[in-house]
Parts: sequence; structure tokens; C-alpha cells
Amino acid sequence: ILGSFIGYLTSAWLSDHLGRRRCFMLFATCAGVLVYSYTLLPINDTMMLFLGFPLGFFLSGIFSGMGAFLAELFPNELRGSGQGFCYNFGRAVGATFPALVG
Repeated sequence: ILGSFIGYLTSAWLSDHLGRRRCFMLFATCAGVLVYSYTLLPINDTMMLFLGFPLGFFLSGIFSGMGAFLAELFPNELRGSGQGFCYNFGRAVGATFPALVG
């Protein structure tokens, strides 16, 4: 949780300085490497504990720049509707899967 919180703050700062897309690519690449390490490499409990901080840092931190990124994609008249649709369409589709899997 501490890694996630620090990741949010760091990603927000990096989004402004590196650019949104570069920050997304950096955090996604690092998160992918960590997920691979976390799931496929033979690690013990201690290693899992220490990988949890950077995993939370990169996986949660990537969402920090999402609001600003989406706001820049839409014209002023559609900004709120466009962001709301993008945020929630995936959640609406994902909500149907528990019923389909069951």
C-alpha cells in the first residue's frame, strides 16, 4: 500500500515532466517485468515481500496520469462525458463476466 501511494505521487510528477505517454510506457514496462518476476520465477516469501513494494508502485502509479491524459483527448464540450465513458465502459463490461463465468 505504501508503494502504491508513493507510486501515485511519483507518476503524477513524472507525467508532467516526461509526458503522459512516456510515463505510461515506463510504468507499464516496469510493472510487466515485476509481474513476470512475481509469478513465474521461483521466489521465496522474503523475496515476495520485497517485490510487493515496487509492484504496487508501478501497477497503481500508472493510473495517476490517466485523468489528465483523458482530459487532453477530448474537446472542452465533451471532456466530462468522454472521461466518464472511458473510465466506466470497461467496468460495465467487466461487471458482466462474473455472471458469464458462473
